[in-house]
Amino acid sequence: MKSCIQSIKLMPFALLLAAASPAISHAEDVQASATVDQAPGNAKNAVPVEIRPFRKALERRCEIGYGGAVPLLAPMKGALRLSVEQGAQVKKDDVIGTFSTDTLEPKLAEAKRSVAYVKARLDYRAGVYLENLSAIHTLDEAGKSAARDHLAAQVADMKRLYGKGRLALGRFQDAQRRLDAADAALEQARRRHQMEMREANLNVISLQNDLARQEAELGRLQQEKHEATFLAPTAGRLIDIETASVSGRSLNVEEGERLALVVDPGMMGARLTFDRREMQLVRNADIQVTLENSGEQYDARILSVQAVESEAERRLGHFRNEIEIGFAAREGAVPVGADATCRFTRPEAETAPAVPVAAIRMGNGGNYVEKVKEGGSERVKVELGEVSENYARVLSGLKPGDRVLE
Repeated sequence: MKSCIQSIKLMPFALLLAAASPAISHAEDVQASATVDQAPGNAKNAVPVEIRPFRKALERRCEIGYGGAVPLLAPMKGALRLSVEQGAQVKKDDVIGTFSTDTLEPKLAEAKRSVAYVKARLDYRAGVYLENLSAIHTLDEAGKSAARDHLAAQVADMKRLYGKGRLALGRFQDAQRRLDAADAALEQARRRHQMEMREANLNVISLQNDLARQEAELGRLQQEKHEATFLAPTAGRLIDIETASVSGRSLNVEEGERLALVVDPGMMGARLTFDRREMQLVRNADIQVTLENSGEQYDARILSVQAVESEAERRLGHFRNEIEIGFAAREGAVPVGADATCRFTRPEAETAPAVPVAAIRMGNGGNYVEKVKEGGSERVKVELGEVSENYARVLSGLKPGDRVLE
């Protein structure tokens, strides 16, 4: 969708007045003033300054496009073979095209082999290997413990014989040394077995982590293969299909590249940009779109709001938003690219002093009225706002209860 022309239609009141009353001229103003001076206080020409309702409004020139268009973005880089034609009507999840998986298949096969190999190693290390290692440790410790207990019994017997003087000291000491060596060997075996079990468990953890990485890579490749089938994200008609690099209906695309738009032919709209102050009115406004060629009018609504300011603008306090509006129209009734006026009007009215447009005069010094006073009238310069139902809002120069001449 093309962006709308970003010029605010804030017409000076003088031009509004000139458009509404082209016959009024400066010379006629002077003549009217002279007439009032000759017939002061002419009651039938005097009208009061009234309190009337006004609605704030903002107008923008815009260009009509499809409303709520959904972009089709390439989910991956590669060669895409299209399955659809320009203008095709699609349903959600219809196949738009298929990416080539020629380079992906070998990677998938290798990832599957890696997962199977690591899983087999993990099963062995966490199962049979740990069971056998534990059994070997148990047998080794049991053998050393039995040998140590046998030596301990011998030493106890020799100690009794030595105490009765029936055994030489040297033989008793030799037996004690063998018992001490057996104690040390048993303790050493236990410590070595603990270290070996810790290393075996660490190896299992390492294999578990390795398996998780390999499975994650396999999952990523499988997801990539799944995404190789490019599906329509929503129902609608396909327009602006990318054809610049078509060769045999294949496209070489980059990830995130826009390939087409899915649109509802009956939903038209426009895009406009507003600053922060304008958004206070726009967000809750009644929106009306008027086509310039036909004059047809459509009630619209806001479809989306998106910040568009850059970081540099944000630092300077320049906040802007791009809004997309949409309206329902019969297919083909509103041509794409048509010029229009988008009018945003605040729903609730605001009361303010007002005078009839017919009472306003235009002179070289600006806008003025002939204010009735005792004994005649006087020219009073006024600052004016918007016009509603042939009444102009008075910003300054008059107050409720004053009377002016039409």
